[in-house]
Parts: sequence; C-alpha cells; structure tokens
Amino acid sequence: MRSSERRQALSASRSADELGFQAARRHRWRLLGAQAEARTTRSRPALFAWYSASSAALKVASEDA
Repeated sequence: MRSSERRQALSASRSADELGFQAARRHRWRLLGAQAEARTTRSRPALFAWYSASSAALKVASEDA
C-alpha cells in the first residue's frame, strides 16, 4: 500500500470515528433532555400542590393575625 492510499484510508477511518462520536454525543444530549423534561413534567403537579398548600396556609395565617 502506498503512503497516499494509507493516508486516505486513515483519514476515512478518522472521519467515520468522528461521525460516530458526534452521533453518540447528539444521542446523549437528546437523552439528557428527555430525562430533564420528564423530571419537570413529573414534578409540576407536586410543585403546584405545594404552592397551593403554602398559599392557603399563608392566607389562614394572615386572617388569624
């Protein structure tokens, strides 16, 4: 194998590795985004319940004072 062929083969191998790395990185970010979204949508009802309870408690406390 000549050096130019070897260089081309190495370059093709590197670019394929880089494409695979970029695809894996995109997939990882997509997965992390989906997990974060699932966490926030899961916690939204709990946050609303906490907010409602705390505002009701504040209202009662302000009426008592």
